[in-house]
Amino acid sequence: MKKQSDTKMLIKNARFIVTQNKKREIIENKDIKIVNGKIESIGKGFKNDDETIDAKNKIVLPGLINSHTHSPMVLFRGTGDETDLHSWLSNSIVPEEKKMNKKKVYYGSLLSILEKISTGTTCYCDMYSFYNSIIKAVNETGIRCFLSTGLKDHNNEEKIYDEIKKSTLLIKSIEKNKNPLIKPVLALHWTLTCSDKLIENICKDNKKNLPVCMHVSETKKEVEENKKLYGKRPIERLNGLNVLNENFVAIHCVNLSDNEIDILAKNRCKVIHNPASNMKLSDGICPVVKMLKKGICVSLGTDSAASNDNLNMFEEMRMSALLQKVVNSADAITAKEVFDMATVNASKIFSDKIGSIEIGKYADLILINKKDITINPINKKRIISNLVYSFDGRVSDVIVNGNTLIENYNFSTLDKDKILDNIEKLTL
Repeated sequence: MKKQSDTKMLIKNARFIVTQNKKREIIENKDIKIVNGKIESIGKGFKNDDETIDAKNKIVLPGLINSHTHSPMVLFRGTGDETDLHSWLSNSIVPEEKKMNKKKVYYGSLLSILEKISTGTTCYCDMYSFYNSIIKAVNETGIRCFLSTGLKDHNNEEKIYDEIKKSTLLIKSIEKNKNPLIKPVLALHWTLTCSDKLIENICKDNKKNLPVCMHVSETKKEVEENKKLYGKRPIERLNGLNVLNENFVAIHCVNLSDNEIDILAKNRCKVIHNPASNMKLSDGICPVVKMLKKGICVSLGTDSAASNDNLNMFEEMRMSALLQKVVNSADAITAKEVFDMATVNASKIFSDKIGSIEIGKYADLILINKKDITINPINKKRIISNLVYSFDGRVSDVIVNGNTLIENYNFSTLDKDKILDNIEKLTL
């Protein structure tokens, strides 16, 4: 991979550029000039640079952002089918996770990244242990990653400071690694595995204003257990701790009361919707439409490939849109709103330098062959609709920070066959 200071690229004659700028413009037959990992110009008449991509038959989009996943859990794909979340965790996942080690996390991360970039994800937020193995995998692939480790004291306050130390060590590891594509995020595991004191310590000592992600209100059982233990529903409990603000990112939010939606909106919290995982584990349906109407920023994640069972964000967009229509109405949510969830809405959580194609933004781009069967027939008016409802996710080119990760469907930074051979050895 080139040193970033040497990187120059020209994407020429793009048939369509889906900008996701404030006007949501779709530009035709223009060039994108990339210098030092950022978009320098959009227009025509630029001189050829070090690398030129002919995009006359391509649609250029901002790379998709997978706001929530547990990447190494791809190794558990197909484990514990036909069970609800609580049974799945206790009987299938916890026993498998006890067998995890640095090597498995490293190769699991590589496998998940293969799947992510091949389906148009250029950035993801990960929550898992053995984070140095994840850092190693991200370094080798060139994808953008916001990294966390899920803190949990199982309501034993004697463990709180050991958990806080884990977060401190994660941040130090990322700083020592010096890869600008990896940034830290704080993460609290779940409302049933975190004490009030741990939650307060992490949220109130957040001097760098990092996103604080937490699994919240995923199942009815979780809600009932919170009421039993704390006398409040999960969001009401968190509100009582005074930890909800614009940095707090609630993952799942399937089982919310109207009052809790109002609390999230009032405190400017963000929400991450994971429709496929929620459906498979029989969690329920996140009230996305209600939250959007209240002005809550909702983004999109796949969750792990153990509960999804894939990491294709195009499929996740489709499921999200269709699911909301089933429980609301045909016009309850638009393709544009769902596409926003996978791009600009996610950028409001993680970085305002990603999620759209604009001058000064990072050059995190994906290209789709406009002759791909699943996006046709195509014209300017149909692009967003076809991306959300019909496209299968097979992108032709992927660029992150001005570096090519996939070129003409071929991986540039990863040896797919070698990774798959190692996965087979690990999982036989």
